[in-house]
Amino acid sequence: MSIEVDTVTAPAYWASALINGDESGMEDHEIKAMEMWLKGLGDFYVVDVARDEAGESQEARFTWSYELYGGTAQGGDVLDYVVHRIVKQEAGAA
Repeated sequence: MSIEVDTVTAPAYWASALINGDESGMEDHEIKAMEMWLKGLGDFYVVDVARDEAGESQEARFTWSYELYGGTAQGGDVLDYVVHRIVKQEAGAA
C-alpha cells in the first residue's frame, strides 16, 4: 500500500472545515458547495494546506476565477491544499 500525494486549489476560507472538520461560520450553501467539490476529488482527501520550503503555510491569493475552484462568488481568495489517496498494490506487485 502506498499514498499518492497531490495539490489542489480551493477557497481559502474552507481550510478549517477541510482540515479540522470545523464548519462553524459557514452558510448552508457554502457547505454544499464544499461537499460538491470534495465529491470531485474522488478517493483523495485533504490533509493540510500547502507549505513552503520553511514549513510555513502558503499565503492565500486572490483570483477572479474563483468559481473554477468551488467558490460561490465571482472572485475570492484561494489556497493550495495537499491531498492524499491510498493506493492498494495488487497481489504479487513489488
